[in-house]
Amino acid sequence: IFFRRKMDLIVRPMMENYVGILSSFVGCFVIQFGSAAVTRKAVPKTWEHLEKTNNATEFLVRCVSNVHGLITATLIPSFFLLPAEIRNDPYGYDPYTQLVLSISVGYFLWDLWVCVHYRWPIAFWGHGICCFAVMYSGLHPFFHQQARFFLGFFEMSTVLLNVYKQLQACGHTSGPLYLWVGLVFSATFTVVRILIGIPYSIWWWGYAISLFRSGKAHSRVVIIMHLVSNLALNVLNLVWWKGILVLAGRRLGFTYGETKVD
Repeated sequence: IFFRRKMDLIVRPMMENYVGILSSFVGCFVIQFGSAAVTRKAVPKTWEHLEKTNNATEFLVRCVSNVHGLITATLIPSFFLLPAEIRNDPYGYDPYTQLVLSISVGYFLWDLWVCVHYRWPIAFWGHGICCFAVMYSGLHPFFHQQARFFLGFFEMSTVLLNVYKQLQACGHTSGPLYLWVGLVFSATFTVVRILIGIPYSIWWWGYAISLFRSGKAHSRVVIIMHLVSNLALNVLNLVWWKGILVLAGRRLGFTYGETKVD
């Protein structure tokens, strides 16, 4: 029985959602290489710049990430509008959230392929593995309301960051567009991931630990994985936020201690 339950946690999400997962995985490659073909044809000088500066891969990866972020942002309305009995139940099932989670699982499978194929640093591997595991376990279904929050709201700042980095990769680092995208990204990241995300995570920790102690959880291992992943994500957010503040200080010419940052 123990072995059967563990296999159920591993196998059942894939068996019940393989169409969405595999379609998303293949779709990521279509977007990646399709974006390359369109960019090469539509703006050849920009593509030439991307290749000369070795930024083409990052530009294309961020194209895929943008599509994923726009899809997950559609979860935001349901975070508020779904019936309370679904929102307040850790096992509350919402078909649309299930679909978006399966798309995210396929996306993070592709993301792990990118990490392996392009030999990206180990930190990217860790991020991809944690995200894949959390999204995959959510297909049980599990913590759909929290998926609507973290996927829906957090990915808004990811899309803005991608656009900002893509402008950098294309060499468009002057002018009002670059400035305003950076400002809107910084504000969105601060509000969503720090001012709202950290308090929400603290509340959710209490909620998850209560479920863990109740003995009613389908898997304590899965809850621990979610808690560890959430902690790691918030630590990363604080590290990234510090970088955003330092960058903002440089742009505004602020002084830190006796050293002027400019």
